[in-house]
Amino acid sequence: MSRRIEADGDTASLLTLFLEPLCLGHLAGTLRSSLYTLLRVPMRRYLKSVGGGAYYAQTGDPITRNQFGPHRWFSPKSVPMLP
Repeated sequence: MSRRIEADGDTASLLTLFLEPLCLGHLAGTLRSSLYTLLRVPMRRYLKSVGGGAYYAQTGDPITRNQFGPHRWFSPKSVPMLP
């Protein structure tokens, strides 16, 4: 993941995130492209729903787990116990 922060006027900033799924890097081109296409929409939804950066920037308060809602891939409501 890479991040870029740019000034957007005198009092605002623009944060850009770029994610490249490393787990797909070793797959053949067609398969990698198909999986990337399937993952792209859920990833965009997730990134748009993450409000932690703005919250922290505005309040200075730490962010707690799932404060802005759970995500089934990255932050589920509960973590399954291993046997």
